[in-house]
Amino acid sequence: MSARIYVDNASLKQLNAMLDKKKIAINKASQEGLKEVALDILADSTSTLKQNGNIATGKLINSAKVEPQKDNSVDVGYFADYASVIEFGRKSGTPPRIKDIYEWIKKKGIADTYTSSGRRRKRSVDFEAKAKSLAFAIARSIGKLGTKARPYLYPAMRKQESRVLQILTNNIKKEL
Repeated sequence: MSARIYVDNASLKQLNAMLDKKKIAINKASQEGLKEVALDILADSTSTLKQNGNIATGKLINSAKVEPQKDNSVDVGYFADYASVIEFGRKSGTPPRIKDIYEWIKKKGIADTYTSSGRRRKRSVDFEAKAKSLAFAIARSIGKLGTKARPYLYPAMRKQESRVLQILTNNIKKEL
């Protein structure tokens, strides 16, 4: 005994159109949920950066972005040129740019001189020379020894993994 099933073209086209609409709705809702998660990831990673004392100039935190993509994914991250160095550390062998270290020294006031009562003195002409010399020495030391990793973004992303799966699952169930 056999049975034959016929599907006419019009019904098949109607089914495909309905599935396409569902797919678009699922993708749109999922991207909105992913944007929320991405903002939470940035908030958590920024908090970690502050707790670890990794903020001097604010360049890293100000480089944080959430960028929705055309494929319905969402990119989240820090786009300062040294963001990955803080996240993953630096291997020995290549020193960092002296200019970046110099800016950090200026911001932190490391090359400043202080009075006996602990007040910072006005920066003098020799400040520049001291700061540049110190920046060179620090860069050379980092080049020799490297730096250890201080993860901030990856742990924040790991905390949100289950939430991402939940958002995607809920959106699929809701639309189907």
